[in-house]
Amino acid sequence: FLLLFFVLTIEGASSQNKKIPVTSNSAKAVALYQQAVTAMEDVDFARSIDLLKKALKEDPKFFLSQYNLAINSAFLNRPDEYRKYADMAKNNQSKLSEAELLLKKALENRMNDPKYNNIEIWKKLAEMYPKDPEPYYNLGMSLAAQGNFKEAIDTYKKILEFTDKPGPTYNMLGYTYMGMNDFANAEKSFDKYIQLEPNNPNSYDSKGDYYMEIKDYANAYKSYMDAYERNANWSYDKAQKAKKLMETASSGVIDLKYLQGTWQLVGGWWFDNNGEKVGFAGKDLFNALKVWSDKYFTCVGRYKVGDKDM
Repeated sequence: FLLLFFVLTIEGASSQNKKIPVTSNSAKAVALYQQAVTAMEDVDFARSIDLLKKALKEDPKFFLSQYNLAINSAFLNRPDEYRKYADMAKNNQSKLSEAELLLKKALENRMNDPKYNNIEIWKKLAEMYPKDPEPYYNLGMSLAAQGNFKEAIDTYKKILEFTDKPGPTYNMLGYTYMGMNDFANAEKSFDKYIQLEPNNPNSYDSKGDYYMEIKDYANAYKSYMDAYERNANWSYDKAQKAKKLMETASSGVIDLKYLQGTWQLVGGWWFDNNGEKVGFAGKDLFNALKVWSDKYFTCVGRYKVGDKDM
């Protein structure tokens, strides 16, 4: 989620110059690039990477293709490809627009320090191109990464004032609301995304992530399968994880891999010497925590023996 803002990228220049311009010597490369942008908005990274590579083949000096291939590779955790395309973009000697040079600087900053937020660059680009969603997405996610969720929300809402494709904005709003534990507004945002793009598998995948966050595994499974039914490349593994959680939660038997963390004891039972099952509530006899890792667990707390705390 926190890397998503790097791949919500630039659209081509319009006749009113409302969008960050695209520098290339090939009209075909620009057309392929525009298709890649649409794929990135739909979070279809496989298609976007394929189109960006085709655009780069048409124009080997196409900076924005190099830039976005680097960012996509980082998002997909492909460090070798990231370095390859990031170096290409960094060393690109084409005559670039001021906006592209700022993006080049932002990439160099990230190469030097992966935690660098580039907030000042995104603000400057938003001032230069106030009708282009890209710098607002970057700025909003940089703010959210710093914990400044309210300003991030306000930044995304500015996009809604001018964009003709609000679906991705509601998607980002949903994740940002989740980051601030505002699940009511997160759900409204994801529902709006589904309403706007009912055939986009990502809208259902995002709603599935929401349900997972609130531990509604049955609805998470359904949402992930809704995404999978629209595109077989989407959400199947997530759906199976939700199904497993749903089944173990309903059976009362929890797979150890889902237990990692710290748990408060709320109750239990044992069998006495006569074979009778004796139940108890945690607050009556025990005040305990149990901490699980992948291989070990430990308990800490206290319990009563007669009138004594042990």
